[in-house]
Amino acid sequence: MWLDPDGKEMTDEEWNQEFARCLGVTLAGQALEDVDERGQRIRDDNFLLLMNAHHEEIPFTLTTPPSGQGWYVLLDTSCQTTRQASAFYQGGGAYPLQPRSLALLVERSANRVRGSERRKPPAA
Repeated sequence: MWLDPDGKEMTDEEWNQEFARCLGVTLAGQALEDVDERGQRIRDDNFLLLMNAHHEEIPFTLTTPPSGQGWYVLLDTSCQTTRQASAFYQGGGAYPLQPRSLALLVERSANRVRGSERRKPPAA
């Protein structure tokens, strides 16, 4: 599902605009319907890919995963300056997507993130 910065599915009208400077896509690994050679359902993690081509930071509203879950940052191409990598964010909160950057988040519960890797996002 393609998302706008408000965390909502993009509409046909938004797709028909001349430009979209910021968007996200959910990759629902838990929704896969394929089966392996043993007939077992193939499953993967759920991911959220955020992209910002704008020259300013955009607060991207994160979708709310199933109860008790949040988003763990795997990659943020701006982390050299923002030091946001490895942060854990609750669903419904805003991710500070930096200018001209990309971020990849994976759905996790807070207790599945090792303490040494868990960082709280900076206070607003």
